[in-house]
Amino acid sequence: MNPLLVFPDPCPPTLAQTLDFAQLSWRSVSTPERARAEEPDGGWSGAIVTLDQDVDAAWAMCRA
Repeated sequence: MNPLLVFPDPCPPTLAQTLDFAQLSWRSVSTPERARAEEPDGGWSGAIVTLDQDVDAAWAMCRA
C-alpha cells in the first residue's frame, strides 16, 4: 500500500502517533511541490491535511 500524504511537515505529534499506532505508512510534506516530487509511482493512498497551523498553505495543498 502506498503511503498517506500528510500536511504539514513536521506532522503534528498526536497525528503522527495515531498513524503509527494504526500501523499506517505516511509521509509529511511542506508544499504542493514537495508532494508532487515525492509522490510514489502508484500515487498517494490518501491525504490528511490539517488546517490548524497555516490555513492558507493547507488550502493550497488541497487545491494542488
